Amino acid sequence: MHTKALSLPEKDLLCMRVGFVGVQMKRHPKAYYRIAYRINLLNDSELSVRLLGRKWLIIQHNGTRNIIEAGQVFNAEPILAPGAVFTLFGSLHFPRLPRRLELRLFGKDQTGQPFITPPLKLTTEI
Repeated sequence: MHTKALSLPEKDLLCMRVGFVGVQMKRHPKAYYRIAYRINLLNDSELSVRLLGRKWLIIQHNGTRNIIEAGQVFNAEPILAPGAVFTLFGSLHFPRLPRRLELRLFGKDQTGQPFITPPLKLTTEI
């Protein structure tokens, strides 16, 4: 599913909460920032949902915006029944620390209707 070519309806089917965000600077062999995160998802809707992908919006301090989009949610297409909890772990690497990251997940509900979640915002101010 490619959201670049398709406008998906935004649905608030999942409660997304940041469990952890950590920033680490690495200096070898080249300097970069590693942002590690844990995001907890709760399906608080009455429908089962299948997560098909993720979309990151990266906002730099100078206002530049980049989008990273990927199929699957960390090598899987999990199905969350009503009341189910799912946790995402991961990390992103950047040559410069961005000002803000926004994560949106997209998928289909049990009726086959596509959706994209409202953005979950992670600030990286240190």
